[in-house]
Amino acid sequence: MGLGENTRSALYMSVAALMFITALTIFLFFFKTVSDTNDMTYKMTSQSDKSITSTLKIPTSYKVSGAEVRQSIFKIKDIGVDIIVDGVTYYKTLDPTEVNVSGINVNKNYTPTYVRDTKGDLILLRFN
Repeated sequence: MGLGENTRSALYMSVAALMFITALTIFLFFFKTVSDTNDMTYKMTSQSDKSITSTLKIPTSYKVSGAEVRQSIFKIKDIGVDIIVDGVTYYKTLDPTEVNVSGINVNKNYTPTYVRDTKGDLILLRFN
């Protein structure tokens, strides 16, 4: 004994209506969640300190100490480039344990200059 055409249509319509109501309920739940998140974000933003700003600007006068310059000399093999400090060239092939770095004042601030080739590889590090 099979279902009649009218009964089958009524069942399909009932299932379709149930799916629509379920989808509508889920949509309203997500809409409420997003609305609550927006309200919370607005409240947190309005209560934040407006004087605090963040910048991605690199400082124009970057300086390193003489101690950092000396450390660069001792790490010259790892760096793999020649280093010039106040006109004195330290070649990348030197033995860092035997080099005399007493001419580098640890209390002085140096401005590093990075010399690169056309491919962008570092070829020279200069401290003035």
